[in-house]
Amino acid sequence: MYNLSKSAVNEKSFTCVQTKTMPSFNICIYEPYMDKYISAALLSKEGLWEPYITILFQRALTHYPKSAVVDIGANIGYYSLLSSKMGHKVVAVEPAYENVVRFHKGAVLNNCQDRIVLLHNAIAMKRENVTLTRNRNNQGGLWIQPIALSQAQTELMQLREHSVIQTIMMDELNALVQST
Repeated sequence: MYNLSKSAVNEKSFTCVQTKTMPSFNICIYEPYMDKYISAALLSKEGLWEPYITILFQRALTHYPKSAVVDIGANIGYYSLLSSKMGHKVVAVEPAYENVVRFHKGAVLNNCQDRIVLLHNAIAMKRENVTLTRNRNNQGGLWIQPIALSQAQTELMQLREHSVIQTIMMDELNALVQST
């Protein structure tokens, strides 16, 4: 579990913007050349990501005011932060560390750390170590590939800043969702 109360994220400098949703919230984005979809959309005059889906999502959250939200592949936290601003508890899973720290900074800026459980993992059919493959201009365009490494090799790859992450299974989220 990623600790949203730790302060190391304050050392990172990100561009953070306020969305044009209702309620609005702060979200920390990438430069548009690094993320031509979500970050670029949030910087546009609309200030929204997937406007039609956002409206439908907000209607569902309003209709089910006591529901918890599970955000798999949370990216920089758009739907999670929106959900928490609307008063919902959130369990979010995101494998890319660069996205996790932006999400964390957004949660701090919105003072909603107590409503979000953020897991720095990927979801798979079994627990295993995987590598992340990235798309250079779409931070949400990740895919995972299983690897078979010893613990020492995994630690060495992590020290060299290779993207090695451990997966969790959907069943493991049940306890977290029940406790939110």
